[in-house]
Amino acid sequence: MTRALVLALAAIAATATPLRAEPDEAPPAPMSIDEQDAVQLALDRGQSLYAYDQAAWHTTDALTAEVPEATLQTIRGWVVTPEGDDYRVTYYAGDRGAPHRAVYSAVWTGGTGVRDGKPRTGADSQLSAEEARLVAASDAVAEEGRPRCTDRRFNRVILPHAGTDGADLVYLLTPQTQAGSIPLGGHYRVEVKDGEVVTERAFTKTCLDLPFEDKAKALVVSHLLDPTPTEIHFFSVFAAGKPLYVITPSNDRIWVAETVRGKARVRVVK
Repeated sequence: MTRALVLALAAIAATATPLRAEPDEAPPAPMSIDEQDAVQLALDRGQSLYAYDQAAWHTTDALTAEVPEATLQTIRGWVVTPEGDDYRVTYYAGDRGAPHRAVYSAVWTGGTGVRDGKPRTGADSQLSAEEARLVAASDAVAEEGRPRCTDRRFNRVILPHAGTDGADLVYLLTPQTQAGSIPLGGHYRVEVKDGEVVTERAFTKTCLDLPFEDKAKALVVSHLLDPTPTEIHFFSVFAAGKPLYVITPSNDRIWVAETVRGKARVRVVK
């Protein structure tokens, strides 16, 4: 993929001119079965990453309003578990590798909706079996040894049983530090099963921040490590609120990751 094409795509994205095949140009080749499977998996994970991240964000206000400061200081993390169409966020305390206890939980219902927020004390502070497993998965993944792209700690998101072999997926995500710029580098996925790391990967070789202006209609990035967009691309589309053209030089493809009525989707344009 030439630099000229990348620059041309950037100009197209900035002006919102749609990519169309010329009259004598063949339409994009349809996705292969392998591409369809890879894209669907990434799309599902990206959608879940965004939902879990939003659930934690929106329940934090309820947490800080209902829990004393001294108790807040004991919280070491949180886990999210699906509850119908909603998501329960449980904040927990306890040393790494030791028994943990729930401090507070609330259910995110979408948008800014939060219900059933309550401190967890006494017998109610016991974690469910799933929550305890997710906490153990998180404990298995240390932040040390993984290059950071900011001076802030990683955001953690744990997707339960989302690995191809039933492993839990622990994501270490570089936080967005300023408006108008989306971090596409400094993100890691670690598969954990039975409290042990099975495999892990980074999504880029270097730090990569993608700046954009409010008037930009779409963003463009070249991705070298995979032949299809990853869950990070779909997650970033939600964060940016704009379509993302993903160029994969290994198969000379151009994909558009975007959202329609709150759901992620992908199109092939080359």
